[in-house]
Amino acid sequence: MKTREYVAEKPATMEPAVRVTGSPLEVSEVKPGLHEKAEGIENRPVYRLCWPRTSRPSLGPVRLPAPATCSGTYVKLSPTRVNLADEAARRYHEAAADPVIEETSVFLRTRLGGSRIDLVLAGRNDGRWSALHRWSDTWRGLGISRLDIVS
Repeated sequence: MKTREYVAEKPATMEPAVRVTGSPLEVSEVKPGLHEKAEGIENRPVYRLCWPRTSRPSLGPVRLPAPATCSGTYVKLSPTRVNLADEAARRYHEAAADPVIEETSVFLRTRLGGSRIDLVLAGRNDGRWSALHRWSDTWRGLGISRLDIVS
């Protein structure tokens, strides 16, 4: 009777199967402007979010530097405080399982008076932010009120 030989395999590495990636995002804290003061956001940090441009203008063989595209001012919230959209929730759970992601946050645009709110789910790795998902929602869909943001 023949016996089977088994070769010991190297232990699997602890690397996650899926790496969380997103588009680069520049996050900088700014002073609340007149709009934020009118909305009542004075006691919270306010952030400006900028995405680097992918296309660069050129003048013949000379390439001009492309400035970043900034999309307004935002306040930072914990992802557990808001009802996330399905895709945002999926990406949040992936980011939470990834050991290299230091922090995951939802940035909510400070234009609180509109019926739709712009949101960005972002993750921070090694001091650099990346946008994991962008969407817009209503106050009812988010499950929080304007007073929760202001206070």
